[in-house]
Amino acid sequence: WNRRAILYYVQKRYWQAITDCDKVLELVPYHFGALHGLGLCHAALGNYLAAIQALRRALEVQPFASVNERLILECTAKLG
Repeated sequence: WNRRAILYYVQKRYWQAITDCDKVLELVPYHFGALHGLGLCHAALGNYLAAIQALRRALEVQPFASVNERLILECTAKLG
């Protein structure tokens, strides 16, 4: 599901990618790639609160993934 979610993200089929990320997280709740991907998809759709939530969970899994910190700041700024 995660590989397909990546494909959907690249194709800008964000809702389908979100569905696959959710499936991965049902099976492996701390899957970094799925959490990061979920954040990216929600951000692309303008769902900044959901993006921040997913990216924070990804940071819990991999605290040194600074890209997530940057994305959280970007989403927070877009919320105004």
